[in-house]
Amino acid sequence: MRPTFFVIPLLLWLGSCGSPPRPPGVDESAKRPANARTAVELQACKGNLQNAHIEASESSRIAKAAFANLQRLSARQQVIDAIQAANTTRAAGNSIFTIRFDFASTRVVVPTDIARALIESARGAPQVLLRGRTRGQTVPGQDEGKHRGCSVGCGPEVEPGP
Repeated sequence: MRPTFFVIPLLLWLGSCGSPPRPPGVDESAKRPANARTAVELQACKGNLQNAHIEASESSRIAKAAFANLQRLSARQQVIDAIQAANTTRAAGNSIFTIRFDFASTRVVVPTDIARALIESARGAPQVLLRGRTRGQTVPGQDEGKHRGCSVGCGPEVEPGP
């Protein structure tokens, strides 16, 4: 056992004195680039394609949002136009309808065509004012002077104005 005891450290000492082997030399004739030119160009094209996809999806999202805003504004404008049209028909101005009735009579007979137009105009009017007018013809046998100048509702007991 004694000889092995001295042999093992001696072998370790001899093995530690040697230098590691040198790497193999590079052959300059077989040298080529690590990345081929076509592979680099392909990778750049892939990056450009991915950026284009991202820009297209963002543009699509922006276009959809703009279209939704346009539809919302269009709907609001239609509501505003409808309100303005309704206000325009109401404020179209004053309308005058002449309805004649017999002299010294309070009985009014309105023809249906005039009644329809009158009701339609009155619905949109801010104020309704009705005045009656006689034909100005006298009925034989009645006192004409007593009723001259009377407005609607004047009866025989009311004296005319000056």
